[in-house]
Amino acid sequence: RWYIRIIRDRASAPDDALQDTFRYITSTAVKLLAPFAPYISEEIYQLLVKEKPVSVHLSEWPKAEAADSELESQMTIARSLVESVLSIRDQMQRGLKWPLKRASVVTKDGKVKQAVRALAEVIKKQCNVKELALSEEFKEARQRVKADYSKLEPVFGSITPKIIANLAMHSSQAITQHIENEGKFMLDVDGQVISVTGEHLITEVEIPSNYIRAQSQSTGLYEVYVDTETTEELEAEGYAREMVRHIQQARKDMGLTKEQPVAVVIRLPPQLQQMKELLKDHIADIKSKVGAFILQFTDARPEQGTFDSEAVARVKGQNMEIFLTKVA
Repeated sequence: RWYIRIIRDRASAPDDALQDTFRYITSTAVKLLAPFAPYISEEIYQLLVKEKPVSVHLSEWPKAEAADSELESQMTIARSLVESVLSIRDQMQRGLKWPLKRASVVTKDGKVKQAVRALAEVIKKQCNVKELALSEEFKEARQRVKADYSKLEPVFGSITPKIIANLAMHSSQAITQHIENEGKFMLDVDGQVISVTGEHLITEVEIPSNYIRAQSQSTGLYEVYVDTETTEELEAEGYAREMVRHIQQARKDMGLTKEQPVAVVIRLPPQLQQMKELLKDHIADIKSKVGAFILQFTDARPEQGTFDSEAVARVKGQNMEIFLTKVA
């Protein structure tokens, strides 16, 4: 299923490499099936494989080939990263057809870094994200430390509230820096020198409100931060993708074959009129994906009799009317 998702777009156009891959898979699978299902395997062989020898039962038994363990490992990591981003999409309630601005992978693991660099385009495409960043630290995050009363009170007793009040007067950055460099943070409480260590504090990570974080299933392997902010350009691309889906469904309802071209007119609702110019940037892409000879956006309904089929696409609460005309 993962492979099918990766090559789905390539399958819509002639692709020699893709054809060779499927031919190899089909040929090998049918030869392995032959001893257990001789008749159906022969039928598949004659219909799809069509190679020498003339029968699957005269073919040589497939030989095991060496697997690329490094690529398999990288692809496993890539799949995990994609699933993390998809889980964030679920939280956002933003479908896969709607692009995201940015995803940041934060890790110190060498294998994860290698996988992200090698398969960045695959990850971006499967997540539908415009930018994929890789770093060891999410610089937009801020650490906030606060006193842990349950750890301070057994050590300092009655002056614990004063210690907590004193700590609150210092910045989290200053406290964290002293503890990282010296292993402690010194306080003067009523003339008494108090040494506070990391064990006495609770550390919380705060991220900007426009980001959502997801962690890897393997604890500590990586974190993914997704920027949830959208732009008009991203929204226009999302609407364009939805148009493709609904036009393809309208073609199917008309009983058209993939080779039959159509003229398409889309009547945009008033709320989307302001996006018309941005949508025009996607006309060429929409036409190529739906087999359209012409594609136009309009605010008025075409005259009756000038189109062969009509459909209503409801996207994000907006109705787009789609009119198709067969092109001879």
